[in-house]
Amino acid sequence: KLNDEHRLVIFFGGRTFAWKLASDVFPFASFYSEAKKQSVFKSKNKYEAAIEEARAWCTARNLSKPQNPIVVRNIERLFKAPEPCMMCDKCATESVRRALDDRPQTRRNRVLAASKEPPPTAHPLLKSKCAQLKIIELARSGHIGAVLALRKANAVGQRVLVLWHTDAAFYSGTITSFDEHKFVFRVDYDDADVDAEFKPWEETVMLAQDVPSPEANAPSDLKKQHARAALEAQISKHAARRDYDAPPLEKTTMRHDAQGRPIKLHK
Repeated sequence: KLNDEHRLVIFFGGRTFAWKLASDVFPFASFYSEAKKQSVFKSKNKYEAAIEEARAWCTARNLSKPQNPIVVRNIERLFKAPEPCMMCDKCATESVRRALDDRPQTRRNRVLAASKEPPPTAHPLLKSKCAQLKIIELARSGHIGAVLALRKANAVGQRVLVLWHTDAAFYSGTITSFDEHKFVFRVDYDDADVDAEFKPWEETVMLAQDVPSPEANAPSDLKKQHARAALEAQISKHAARRDYDAPPLEKTTMRHDAQGRPIKLHK
């Protein structure tokens, strides 16, 4: 069944799989809006069971302590306290403010500061408004858009599918630039629309290198592939028959060309 006529479908909730005809399987992004309109009451119990199973799996993965010391060390390194990017405009403003607060004080200022009640101690990073702090937390929870945002300039060129809630449909595009001062991306959509301040951690995003063709062009593309395969098979069949029907070469007149293939000399 390893051909273009079948697709392997995996049902994660039921832990099963099945081979389905390609005509019975629809691209998720293209048919999302249509599938959303269909009733789900028939599969409500299975859906709720799958959600509970996923929650239990995530809880066990996040709370259980691994036995391997190398894994423990990597987890401690990866799950340390989030840090600001120190590159965006907000981080620059906060750095200037901290520098002003840390400047040497005069005798009068020290006396006034001592007379006031000391402010409650708080971690300086908790006061930061850098977007990276929120992005890291979302990425650790599995948000695809947040993981993409952490790639920063390395995400340029990535093909994405973005859900527009107003249209209830996915739109494909390409990330073309990253602004480190505003911590935003630019996305050029295939329909010529442009989002110059795209924040993937606030959107529903799918990563895709090869965005599927629209439904209208999919059947014609499939027909072209089958026609090309049939033509190549026909050419190979005729070539094999021609070689089989050719008379054998005489040993006395057998020669070889530069590639070592036998040739027949005409007298």
